[in-house]
Amino acid sequence: MAHISHLSVLVTGLGVAAAASLTAQQPSRFRISAGGGALSGWEEFTIVAMAQGGFEVSGRGEINRGGTLIEMVQSAALAADRGPGHYRLSATVGGAIQRIEAWREGDTVRMRASAGEQERTASAAADARTLLLDNLVVSHFQLLLDRYLAEAPESRAADWTFIVPQALTAIRGRVTPGPAGSGTLDGQPVAIQRFTLEAGGQLVELEAADGRLLRAAVPVQRVELVREGYVQAASAPTPAPPCEERSVEVSSGELPLGGTLCVPAGAGAAPVIVLVQGSGPNDRDETIGPNKPFRDLAYGLAAEGIATLRYDKRTFAHRDRLRAVAATITVEEEVIADAVAAVRLARSAAGIDPTRVYLLGHSLGGTLGPLIAERLGDELRGLILLAPGTRPLDSVIVEQTAFRLRAAAQPESTIAAQAAALQQAFARVRSGEAADSEMVLGASAHYWRDLLARRPLEALRRLQRPVLVLQGGKDYQVTRADYERVEAALAGKPPALARLQWFPNLNHLFMTVEGASTGAEYGRAGTVDGAVIAAIATWVRETGTQ
Repeated sequence: MAHISHLSVLVTGLGVAAAASLTAQQPSRFRISAGGGALSGWEEFTIVAMAQGGFEVSGRGEINRGGTLIEMVQSAALAADRGPGHYRLSATVGGAIQRIEAWREGDTVRMRASAGEQERTASAAADARTLLLDNLVVSHFQLLLDRYLAEAPESRAADWTFIVPQALTAIRGRVTPGPAGSGTLDGQPVAIQRFTLEAGGQLVELEAADGRLLRAAVPVQRVELVREGYVQAASAPTPAPPCEERSVEVSSGELPLGGTLCVPAGAGAAPVIVLVQGSGPNDRDETIGPNKPFRDLAYGLAAEGIATLRYDKRTFAHRDRLRAVAATITVEEEVIADAVAAVRLARSAAGIDPTRVYLLGHSLGGTLGPLIAERLGDELRGLILLAPGTRPLDSVIVEQTAFRLRAAAQPESTIAAQAAALQQAFARVRSGEAADSEMVLGASAHYWRDLLARRPLEALRRLQRPVLVLQGGKDYQVTRADYERVEAALAGKPPALARLQWFPNLNHLFMTVEGASTGAEYGRAGTVDGAVIAAIATWVRETGTQ
């Protein structure tokens, strides 16, 4: 995906509790996991109602992040409305202590973060709907749920202001009720209350029983906070795929990639589309939260008699082994070489028509699609681009960052400061001042320089293969400006070589979204719109006879 979020950390640990649980002295203990096991640990806390009014919170926990142990201790004195009184969090990392504090002074919450001799401070306006919501502090979810359930039903839909001391900021959010569910707690069946929190452009799932928090999850980040003894009810089994799924290996180097070839039954020699993901370490289904866009495409196209090959991206399948060479990797190793190898594998597969092989790239995969197609030449029948980015990626990152900060109700001064910091970092990349190994937003300066120097639109102009371009009208990551640049690059080509289609109500995942897309909807389960699959299938049939 092209999606880059600088707010994702702000809602990584939300927590909630019921009024009935507030007098309990027995600690509530939760398991913590994130990033598919990249981070794991536990937290336990108690929330006690004080005789003089207000609440006292205490807790401790441990987080293992890539072999580094982080020990956390928290305490808070809260007002009667559970708003911030005085909150402290200390984290010990490798013997070094980092401290976070937040306290209320009238209509303002002050925040302070210190590590060694360094200290940073910030403040945020506070009102009657202001609560703490710090990173991986489960008790804060409990407090949020307590307050939410204590309100009159007609007041619950109003926005909250969440103080995030670890990030020295405040974000806006809203809680909505969801469908009931079931599960077991300590082996006993319980009725589950579900809630959804949207904050900072992220969606958080909350589950509780009688107001007692059982689970909080951020699907897009694969973050889960689960109470010890809680087991969700089994989900419905996944329907059988409408195709024969074969396990394959894509190899363009020493480390092969697992993949799935989906061949429609009884289709004879079928056309095949090789699917290339967007940015980041994506699996073969391009999973984001509960959504699997590439699996949707594979199964939808199989019903139309079209085979697909999807495979795990190198930075997903071998992320641990690639860390040592991160400073030397470019999109050649990350995307292009593997896509070329996947097309050649698909051409030789049983049940596939080698004269009808297509490449489909989404987001960054679409951006690089023309370069991949140029490398393959006559081995490809055509190229499909879903939401291809075309503008300089550093300016797009600044734009997306500002968009998400505004969605989180951040002040313009904060937005301007973060934009300036990003612009400065990329200016150092472009000028060569940044060393090749210097990391910028999780990638090396060498990676960014290589990517920024590539000219995919020029390759698209030169390409003498049919091209289909699809774009969602509610995509905030790849916008109308990108679509129009692609349109201009294809101008003058005959209709047989260029077709573009605009889908007004679809987001970056080509799923329907109500209202504007903020990225929070990526955490809700959806499917790729059937009109997108139909457009691809129709175009493949037409170009397959040319």
